[in-house]
Order: sequence, then C-alpha cells, then structure tokens
Amino acid sequence: MGRKNAVTKRFCSEKVRFADLINGVYFDGRGVIHSEDLTDSSEGYAQPVESTETEVEREYLERERDIKMLHSSGSTIRILALENQSHVDYGMPFRCMEYDAMEYRKQMENIKQQNLQEKNLSTNHEWLCGLKKTDRLWPVYTLCLYLGEEPWDGPRSLRDMMDFGEDVGDMSEQFADYPFRLYCVNEEQDFSVFHTQLRSVFELLPLRKDKKRLQEKLSEDETYSHMDADSFEFLSVVMDNPAIWKNRHRFKKSVNETEETGKNEEEYDMCQAIRELIEDGKQEGIKEGIKEGRLQILIDMAKEGILKIEDAAFRCGLSVEEFGEQM
Repeated sequence: MGRKNAVTKRFCSEKVRFADLINGVYFDGRGVIHSEDLTDSSEGYAQPVESTETEVEREYLERERDIKMLHSSGSTIRILALENQSHVDYGMPFRCMEYDAMEYRKQMENIKQQNLQEKNLSTNHEWLCGLKKTDRLWPVYTLCLYLGEEPWDGPRSLRDMMDFGEDVGDMSEQFADYPFRLYCVNEEQDFSVFHTQLRSVFELLPLRKDKKRLQEKLSEDETYSHMDADSFEFLSVVMDNPAIWKNRHRFKKSVNETEETGKNEEEYDMCQAIRELIEDGKQEGIKEGIKEGRLQILIDMAKEGILKIEDAAFRCGLSVEEFGEQM
C-alpha cells in the first residue's frame, strides 16, 4: 500500500470527516449520517476461486476495502464503504460491483451458518438455499473518491464498460446497469456541502495547476493558516509535495482544540508552506537554468523582476554590463 493511499485512508477514516463526506456527496450536506453511529469495520475479503477436484490447494480471490464503516441507526444497519483513487481506473465500476458482491456473499454465508447452527430452516426451499424467507441483508453503499489531477475520462457506470455494438435499443435498453457513485475533487463544484476541513482541502485540489488562483485562494481564506496536522499532511501528499510535510516544523504555529476531534492538536500554516514551495520552484528554475546554461531563463526572470539584474549577472558569471547586452 502506497503512502498516498495510507494517508488518505487515515484522513478519511476519522468518523466526523467520514460522516461529513457521505453527507456532502449523498445528501447535499444534510446531517443524515452521524459520526456517533459509525463503527470502523474495515477488512478484506477472500473468496474461493472455482478449481478442479485434483488441485491440492484452493485458490482465493482477495480484495481489500479502503474504508468500511458499519452505520447503525435504530434497528437499521448499513455498510458504507469508500474507495480512494489517485489515478483513473477504467474498470472501476466493475471493481466496486465486485466489492459489493463479495460483501453480500459474506453476509449470506454468515446467515446460512447461523441458520444451520440454530436449526432455523423449516421448508425444503429454505434448506436448499440455506436462507429463511424472512432473512435480509444489510445494504451496501460504495463511494469512489477520485483525488487525481487529470480529468476522469473513465466509465461512470457498468453500462459505460459495455460494447453494445450497433444495438442502440431493444436488448441494450434491458441491460441491468450497476450504479457507480464517483466523486471527483479535481472538478470545481459546490464544496460548501462539507462542514469539516474536507471543504478547505477539496477547494484547493482543483487549483493545483494554477499557481495564481492557488495563491489567491490561500490569501483570502484564513482557514489555511490554521490547518490541523491530518489535513496538512493529507494536502502535502495528495498535491505530491512531500517536502511540505517533511519541513512541517517550519510551518507549525500553535496547539489548539479542534472542532472535528475535540482534541488539542498542532496547527500548521499551509499559506506559508505553499508560498515557500512556489518560491523554491522559482529558485530551482534559476539553478536549473545555470546548470544547463540556459541564459534566457535568467534574462526572463530579471525582466519580470524575479531577480535583480546584479544577481542574475552574478549567477551567470557575467558583469552587469555584459548581462545587460544579452537582454
């Protein structure tokens, strides 16, 4: 498991954030799911693969959920699952359907085992399938959270994965589609449906490639100057800038009680971190220009006021007059 996936799982599995994510995506921010009703039940599935009788060892198909929560509200129980994606997966609708099917299979096997142990089966039909007429499964809701930079150009339903050929009606209209819930944070949308720091984090991600708008967003929202450690780390990883987290001691501000966890946590200044990152990028460009002899880069930086003419000339090993002749 890569670090990006591990950090994302840790960030999103915090129950207040997880409830906020589900409420924002499914219910437009209404408080339908409450964190106190959630129980972390993340686990993997191991399903036997069909094999011949001559094989000595059985083979298993293994799948592991990123996050799986048990939601209990009154007498109702639901399975809420999250799959994190940092790249486009052209088989994602099938993957999510497969995860759900394996969850339902597991529930059915548990019910069958319980029925046999407690001798609850009475009719021939119940004995044949192992299930009572009144047995029911817990519904499963799977959300795919796409955190990548590139636009999602993959299928958004099982139907999108099908080749119906020239059949534009008739049989294709009878196809049993499987819903696939996808949320792409790189698409600018109404992030106000989130009420935790998910909102602040998600609002930055569509701006990753636009430094100007990124800086404007950071400067206009004071929230980014007081980010909790989890959000600070999550942003540094998802934005592919591990140096931000590595140098976090430079951006540490104070220790305060957070609304999300109710605990005393360190706060970090993401505004300063991004500013320094952009400035470091400029300096790296200067070094690269010198290293590869690209004098024009330094000339352009001098013209734009990024570097003083004296400094640019010194880095090129030229006098101010000589450098000026090149401009």
